[in-house]
Amino acid sequence: MKGHMLSLFIMNIMLLTVGGMAQGGGNAECPCIDASDRVRALATGSNRTSLEVLNSDSDSNNMDACVMVAWSIGFGAQRYCYPVDYGSLQCRKWDENLEPHCVDANGETKADAPSWCFSAWCYVDYDMCRHSELQISKSILLDSVYISYSTCNHTAQSWKQFRSGLLVEQTSSVKTLLAGVPTFYFPTLYKTNSTSGDALQSRAGAAYSYYVDDDLPWDGAAIRYANTVMQQSEGIASWSYTWVSASSQAAYSSDYTACVMDIYKGLIDFCVGDFWVTQERLELAAFTTSTHMEDLHLFVPRPKVNSDISLVMWKVFAPFSSALWCVIFLLALIVGALDAWLTAKKEMQEMFGPSTTIRIKTAVQLLLRGMYGSSFDFIGGGAQSETCTWPSRILKVGWGFFVLIALSAYTANLAAFLTKQDIGTYWRSVEDVMVSRETICAPMELKALFKTKYPSATFHFTGFLDVVLAYDRGECVAYILSLITVQTTPWVHNRVCEQSLVSVSVVTSVPTAYPSSSDVVALLSMRIVKAASQGIYFMQYLEQPEYQGLSGREGGYLCMSA
Repeated sequence: MKGHMLSLFIMNIMLLTVGGMAQGGGNAECPCIDASDRVRALATGSNRTSLEVLNSDSDSNNMDACVMVAWSIGFGAQRYCYPVDYGSLQCRKWDENLEPHCVDANGETKADAPSWCFSAWCYVDYDMCRHSELQISKSILLDSVYISYSTCNHTAQSWKQFRSGLLVEQTSSVKTLLAGVPTFYFPTLYKTNSTSGDALQSRAGAAYSYYVDDDLPWDGAAIRYANTVMQQSEGIASWSYTWVSASSQAAYSSDYTACVMDIYKGLIDFCVGDFWVTQERLELAAFTTSTHMEDLHLFVPRPKVNSDISLVMWKVFAPFSSALWCVIFLLALIVGALDAWLTAKKEMQEMFGPSTTIRIKTAVQLLLRGMYGSSFDFIGGGAQSETCTWPSRILKVGWGFFVLIALSAYTANLAAFLTKQDIGTYWRSVEDVMVSRETICAPMELKALFKTKYPSATFHFTGFLDVVLAYDRGECVAYILSLITVQTTPWVHNRVCEQSLVSVSVVTSVPTAYPSSSDVVALLSMRIVKAASQGIYFMQYLEQPEYQGLSGREGGYLCMSA
């Protein structure tokens, strides 16, 4: 009993310790910081959001104790006292006793107080937190400072909903933008290995340190196009590129959707790359006007010629259907029997003799002889023997005329059937695969689109490049992939050729655009349109000379043609 009580005591101490860490300086991977100097600095002016922060008293003591915050949305010119150490150094429910959202003028908790009023948070170290899986968001009070509820073991969902409803009022029309880059994806997005000089095509292993190093420049078709777009008009002072936070990477299997999530959290202004516009992403961020359209093709196994000798032998019967061959056989049997009846009188007499055995034997012989004769006539192209009775001659003439017509039709079609290659099962559309009840691999990002367009089809959804590997694992018999991806990504192009697949149809076309925060989407769209008016398009950058010598492209794309 004592041992049990001791265990419970130790467990309680551990829980209190962990809880104390969270409610103290935050998680060690995303610690709280001292932002009090930044809060004091706000007392001399205003920030970039819809808040106005003023000092209400020239007395320095009051300034240290309180910074007056005026919410310009919904609360007129009323100002409220916020502590100078607001959000600094420790996890606390900083808003629990503050006006105007959480308490009224009498300090009483408001009946409609949002849930974030009772959640702990603090200002955090931006650089450290991006390497963790904890959620962070941009502060609406301090410019370029970030807060986190996750580091204090609380959720930020309620706060994000409140923040997204605020009207952002820029104090300047000239902006400095931060763009997120989702991953290494040669030749669209990449950095160069400083040692080997090779383009990095994966974030795995040591390459990840290159990905998160903002001092190393980005390159690629998407980067060059974005740089050109940014230079199209006034309004943007400068821009830079950065990596996607670890927390967003952990939350989504798609690196591209993870980048959009960073926009939602306020960490970046927009994402650069060829982003598909999907319903899931539209719920997280706005999108600019489309930079280009991507056609998604159905890739199926290349038809294989069946060279089995037995199949070749059976082709001689292909010009006529089974029913027609049966008709010819019956006609040959009837003609043979009639011919025997008209010519074999002696055998006919024996057939009607007294012995049953002789009658049966004679009848069978006559039928076989007649069948042989008429069949030989058909194969030989006409009557092969002279008959001695006029009825038999008339029968032979009729049979010979039928043989002439039949052989003419047979010969006319035989060459086509002999030269025709048997390619076995061959799908030309998603509907063909559906009829075969087989599985198609498709990009997870477009799951909603495909399930709506083909509700009866069987799909295996995975990453947009993982469909190639899923096919190798036998998880599907065909897959859907962007033709641009196959044409410009060396390893994908080579793998499609090695798999002996061909593109047979366009399944759908998807617009691509830049996901952006609401305050820069119009500015970016204007620049994209202006670039297009000058003949500048994204696809031009994929066609630059340095991308034309990719391994697997020298011979064209014949391996993907049906």
